[in-house]
Amino acid sequence: MKQFNRRTLLKGLGVCMALPTLDVMAQSTVDKKRFVAIDLCLGLHPESFFPKETGKNYKESLYLEKIKQHRNDFTVFSGANFPKVNGGHSDFQAFLTGAPNPGSSSFKNSISIDQYAAAKLGEDTRYNYLALSTRSGTLSYSGTGIPVPAVNKSENLFKQLFLQGKKWEVERQLRSIQQGQSIMDTVNDQAKRLNKHVSKADKVKLDEYFTTVRDTEKRLIKAESWVNKPKPKVDLKPFKNKKPEDIVGKMNQFFTLMHLALETDQTRFMTFYIDGMNGVAPIAGVNAGYHNLSHHGKDPSKIKQLQLIELAIMSEFNSFLAKIKKSNLLDSTTVLFGSHLGNGNNHSTKSLPIVLAGGGFKHGQHIAFTEEEDYPLSNLYVSILQSLGLEENSFASSAGTMRGLA
Repeated sequence: MKQFNRRTLLKGLGVCMALPTLDVMAQSTVDKKRFVAIDLCLGLHPESFFPKETGKNYKESLYLEKIKQHRNDFTVFSGANFPKVNGGHSDFQAFLTGAPNPGSSSFKNSISIDQYAAAKLGEDTRYNYLALSTRSGTLSYSGTGIPVPAVNKSENLFKQLFLQGKKWEVERQLRSIQQGQSIMDTVNDQAKRLNKHVSKADKVKLDEYFTTVRDTEKRLIKAESWVNKPKPKVDLKPFKNKKPEDIVGKMNQFFTLMHLALETDQTRFMTFYIDGMNGVAPIAGVNAGYHNLSHHGKDPSKIKQLQLIELAIMSEFNSFLAKIKKSNLLDSTTVLFGSHLGNGNNHSTKSLPIVLAGGGFKHGQHIAFTEEEDYPLSNLYVSILQSLGLEENSFASSAGTMRGLA
């Protein structure tokens, strides 16, 4: 279908008046490709998550029962992992990059898949991307492997997305952006002069610095162009931040805002890191800390409590998928849900629990690999990039696209 926008029509008519939003315009936005990645810091109890059967006729596990209404809209993966990524909890840094040895002191990260895609496809929206977290940490890493700070309070995310601010606040924001641009010009000039007098090793560091400066300049220029454009209005009151131990409540708030961010087309690329915590989640039947329960030592009473938390998490994920589908965005939105830990009890990084939903893929199956294969999850990232319209044949440790996924 040919795409139109208001500016195109206005130019053709030679008039200066607002046109109504036509179905063809709305359709062109719905068809835009989107990507959301969600990582659970403490993993998922393997015996409660993975189906025993493979293929299309698998029986839902305890956890997958919570999302079975979307069975034909998602694929479950087992047996895949990231080769040479075996640092336990610190592996969240490599969940979207696949960079090796994140637990080592010499670890150097690389670009995350969301940042790679956003750099090529994120220019049309107010925000190229949104990096989010329930507490600390981030899944997003720049082209030079630098962590992208995440918004970790739903109250701040609501303001960022939907509160325009008073006239004087907007003007102050504009001045701050312009001042930031002038600072970037100054430091860039200084660095270029310095570049003539340094060693080869230092030149590599300066090149990384130049890349960061250029990226910052681009963001500042884009922010200036959007600052006076009105933000969308939604029928939702601002949130009050949930306490860190209320992990399910925080997920609910973030998922609500993430859906609205997609629906109002403020961004098309998001990451959400669900950080672990030591507090007791306010869920009936749970009286021990979430982190402690993830190290259950096969204690049945601990596993039962862990299941209560993770079942609630799966329910929130189910609601998120339902909202996206109701907005007719699931076919154009690839949602990656899982963890960088295959088993939180012993910090195993083998057989990562992964669900891929939406995105136009042929779903409704369980694709399993054996531990002996050491099958790279990065292959899935190549498939995701291609589904977004990017002609990529490799990413991180990939050896092609994901086998069995059409």
